[in-house]
Amino acid sequence: MKVIIDLDGTITANPDFFRLLIHLLSKNGVEVHILTARKPSRNKETNKEFEMLGLLALDDNPITAHSMSEHSSDWKKQMQWKIDEAIKIKPDIWIDNDFKMWDRIYQVDVKKALPKTTIIQI
Repeated sequence: MKVIIDLDGTITANPDFFRLLIHLLSKNGVEVHILTARKPSRNKETNKEFEMLGLLALDDNPITAHSMSEHSSDWKKQMQWKIDEAIKIKPDIWIDNDFKMWDRIYQVDVKKALPKTTIIQI
């Protein structure tokens, strides 16, 4: 099983809950992928956050962090990057805080791109 969880506005909105969830998923053999559209120049800050959340050293099944290699402040480009990454990962579940905004502003229905993925809006 594969799960994608967004970082900003999702994990950062409730870090205690997501720390527990990610540890439980990982300990039970679930591949956990964290997506962030943060600038690469923020990698040090992101790694410190992961360390604070206890997400850097999951020995049994480490998480995989995905960040935009060429950051754009354009939300539509960020959205497209996330969708493209998700298509590559082929998750069973994707948890994010942006799905409703993408639908409302850009008329993008993630379910069309990933019909077998359970989408959870936070």
